[in-house]
Amino acid sequence: MNDVLSKIKKYKYIIIGGIIIVVLYVCSLWSDRKDLYDNGEPTDAIRSELNRAEGAKQDIAGTASNIEGTSTKLENAIGTATDASSNFESIIDECQSIIDAVRKQSTD
Repeated sequence: MNDVLSKIKKYKYIIIGGIIIVVLYVCSLWSDRKDLYDNGEPTDAIRSELNRAEGAKQDIAGTASNIEGTSTKLENAIGTATDASSNFESIIDECQSIIDAVRKQSTD
């Protein structure tokens, strides 16, 4: 009896799988690609548009590379300006101390 039940269960899964395959096949025939629309453009026009898009992509990549180089130069310039600013501050402090010393000597 168990042998018969196991065979029935085995065939049950095979039948269900077959039904699913048939339903999917019928649905694919029924759909008939009716949701695909032709925009009237020939494939050559689409190909040339894709080539132009690729060219624009390369131009953008080149521009991004140029921007990156400029950014690096700006970072270096900012570093140089910061160093010059700190040097300028030390010179101003030194000048201020000289002026204070001169004022102190003139009052003595």
